[in-house]
Order: sequence, then structure tokens, then C-alpha cells
Amino acid sequence: MSMSPLHATFEAAKHFGLTDDEAWHTLEASLYDSCDEDTMSEIRDELVAALAARILAKQRASGPSRTAGTAKAR
Repeated sequence: MSMSPLHATFEAAKHFGLTDDEAWHTLEASLYDSCDEDTMSEIRDELVAALAARILAKQRASGPSRTAGTAKAR
């Protein structure tokens, strides 16, 4: 059985470090910001972009990554 696109998107967001609450809050904010004329495809794209931005912000806030030193070594 395959997952729904929304379920798969949330699972990916959790895999990259968001909690269920963070993913849901991002969905709510994304839906709130969407226009009445937006298509489902546009809303999905906006949600994916919002989740990616939240994942990056969370990772940046947590400090330097494990690979930060490898870029300097090159």
C-alpha cells in the first residue's frame, strides 16, 4: 500500500528533523497564506517549500553541522 502525498511529505520532513507538531504548524501556516485561487499543486509546492525552509532554519539554529569542517579542508 502506498502513502498519500501529504503523508509522504510529512514523513520526509520528520526524517530531516521536524517533529509532527512542527510539520503540522507549517502546514497550517502554508494553508493560511495560500490564496483562494491556488490550485492543489500550487498549495503542495508552497507546503514543500515552507517545510524545507523550516528544516533548514532548524538545522542552522542547532549549530555547525558535522560536514562543516570538510568544506574548509578542500
